[in-house]
Amino acid sequence: MRTPAFRAAVADLGITSTDDLLRRAGDVGRFLPRLWRTAEEILDKSVGGPAV
Repeated sequence: MRTPAFRAAVADLGITSTDDLLRRAGDVGRFLPRLWRTAEEILDKSVGGPAV
């Protein structure tokens, strides 16, 4: 089974319980809008501005 390897990998990320996993999922969800804005800014600069 791959379960032990998966658990070891997520433990390296500090995720050792369901609560840790749910907290991390929330963190990622809150970070996504910032990541999206940053990606759009990078793309806008690389192609000379936003397409309309």
